[in-house]
Amino acid sequence: MKMKYWLLYSCLATTVNVMAEEAKPSSAASPTATPEATQPASPPVAAPPANEAGKKLHDGNCVRCHQSELYTRDTRKMKSYEGVKTQVQWCATQLSIPWFEEEVEQVASYLNSEYYKFEMAATKK
Repeated sequence: MKMKYWLLYSCLATTVNVMAEEAKPSSAASPTATPEATQPASPPVAAPPANEAGKKLHDGNCVRCHQSELYTRDTRKMKSYEGVKTQVQWCATQLSIPWFEEEVEQVASYLNSEYYKFEMAATKK
């Protein structure tokens, strides 16, 4: 029985001592310094390119049938941004790609910025 109490007391005393040591400020650091203040600042993270999502969707789906030559040929059929968007939707429908309108817009925007350079109409809000 005495051994049980001694073991309990020993564990409790060790826990209290550890907690007291953790609560003490480090002697190496200044009393006003916090760990965050002594850490170097992280470099700023670059924002992903605006058309990164469109590029990923395009590269994962459209390149099965199309290479960049289709977009840059002299006899291309696209005459406006709306035409590009309509064509992307048509292709997605024909290939049973379940894209939402936002994804169609992302791919069309990517193609327009990389190849077509059409003026884009103001977006409705």
